[in-house]
Amino acid sequence: MSYYHPSAKYKRLSACSDYSDSAWDGKVTVSFSYAQYGWIQLWICTSAYLQSVTIHLSDVEDPFLDLQKWLESIAEGRYPCSLDIDEEGCVKTLTVEEVGVDKLDFTITSEEDNALDFFRESDDAAVEEPFIVLRCRVSAKQLVREFVRKLNSFITDYLCLDGWNSGWLRQVNLTRLLLLTQDEWIEYINPLFHEHPPQ
Repeated sequence: MSYYHPSAKYKRLSACSDYSDSAWDGKVTVSFSYAQYGWIQLWICTSAYLQSVTIHLSDVEDPFLDLQKWLESIAEGRYPCSLDIDEEGCVKTLTVEEVGVDKLDFTITSEEDNALDFFRESDDAAVEEPFIVLRCRVSAKQLVREFVRKLNSFITDYLCLDGWNSGWLRQVNLTRLLLLTQDEWIEYINPLFHEHPPQ
């Protein structure tokens, strides 16, 4: 199973059928692990019901350029947009849809049959479609800022290319994300501008 969620929260998530409830509003935290043997772990957590998911990134199915394009789509306001991450068998899909001014419905779905589905009505129900393993409402600005900040830190400070064979990660350039964002976004992540100056 490729994610962790506190067991005490299972019933709370299952019982909360009203997605309009403010309890689904939250912030997102992102973290990347060191690369080793062609794998990087991407951990995504939301403060809404303290949900978290670990996605296993493979250099065989390198998702980093697609991740950059997905973030650019969010920064441009082109919704809905989704990102498929192939864990060499199981596919996790990150999707955002606009539900208000600077407010997104952010979901992560999984096609893995044996993963726990918080939103399934019955434990005996057949899994016919990819199901939700994380869901929250989040600010578009906060989501993009968090991913860009952590991705930049990972690339500049933590990436060990000896453990990652794909060349796509070397091509990731965050400059366009800075240029697409509003002034206050640029001010917030201005240090990244110097790491990736315009070409």
